[in-house]
Amino acid sequence: MPKRKNKIPGWIDQYAKAVRRFTFNHDHDPGSHLPFNAFRFYPLYFNVWLDKIYQAIILTNRRKYGSGKIIKAMPAYGSLKYIFYTLVNMAGYFDYDVKRAKVIFDFFVKIMQSISADKNIFNEYENILRTPSQLKPIIAGLKKVSGEQEKKTLAKFIGILAMYNHALYNDFSTEFGYSIEGPYQLNAEEQLVIRHFPNLNPKELWPSLAGIKLSNIVVCSIYKNIRLKMRFTTTHLITKDNYQDKLAKYLIFINDKPMLNSNKLFALTTKIAERTAQIYQEQKKLNFERTKIKFLTQQAYELKGLFDLAGLNWRPGQELLNKVRNKKLKSGGIIKMSYPANKKEYEDYVGVSYLKKVYG
Repeated sequence: MPKRKNKIPGWIDQYAKAVRRFTFNHDHDPGSHLPFNAFRFYPLYFNVWLDKIYQAIILTNRRKYGSGKIIKAMPAYGSLKYIFYTLVNMAGYFDYDVKRAKVIFDFFVKIMQSISADKNIFNEYENILRTPSQLKPIIAGLKKVSGEQEKKTLAKFIGILAMYNHALYNDFSTEFGYSIEGPYQLNAEEQLVIRHFPNLNPKELWPSLAGIKLSNIVVCSIYKNIRLKMRFTTTHLITKDNYQDKLAKYLIFINDKPMLNSNKLFALTTKIAERTAQIYQEQKKLNFERTKIKFLTQQAYELKGLFDLAGLNWRPGQELLNKVRNKKLKSGGIIKMSYPANKKEYEDYVGVSYLKKVYG
């Protein structure tokens, strides 16, 4: 009998649709991002990075951890989606071993399916992680906005946090330190957005942060008479309106405790702004070689939880460092800014053809 072909998983088509705008939208021009165009850096080393991730998954699976422990060790959903995007792109670029690739992809897809409350785990317009019943206690605890000044204070606080997160993690690991959950449509008029800043004190990356007690911040906001949606990654909200003006209710949690004092919030905003400037100054002192190492370390830090479960050193190893040492960014046709001429060209470019090869 002829060998039966495997059925292509439905999530591959979802992925193919979801990354189209993200890949070819001017908001995601990797050439304009800092510290450099990572898609010209990845080709120098990513096959070794894939090998390390594969090894970590194999070792973690052998230890038979419960799914809850593995999920807890992994980064937030938006970070998982972007990491997956890079894995698919670069596995396709290297024509990576399909058996190893399937182990990697299955691992990440299973986790995203476990976390998401949306059947479409690659939904490019929303990031739905909770059911209505899970949202009820959150909504009940939110307070009404007292006036325009409070709206401005909150908007400034969120803006400074986003800048601080960018300083910590760069443009290509942004989602590790900042993700947006939602928008949840509560009724005809209201949408709920939950902003997460889960790791604000990565002293492993920035030793100067040692001793700072700020660890995580969550901002829950209800906006009225506005229509919000997302990009593929979960740090960009899209709307035609100024959502600051549409804020109706909110609550901030600092290190898991509610922050209700506007004066303390203003003081905290000032401190975070000072730390942001401090980290940017540290970055400016790095030459190109040290910037590459910092980038690799930031990328590795996103999966520190996985490597810890596997019993591996999360930091970039010598083989990986040797791949990039004294190397310029890769030139050539790695990045395509114009939209492909047809479906096949598009699927080849974003790695969908490779996914179909892995699962075909």
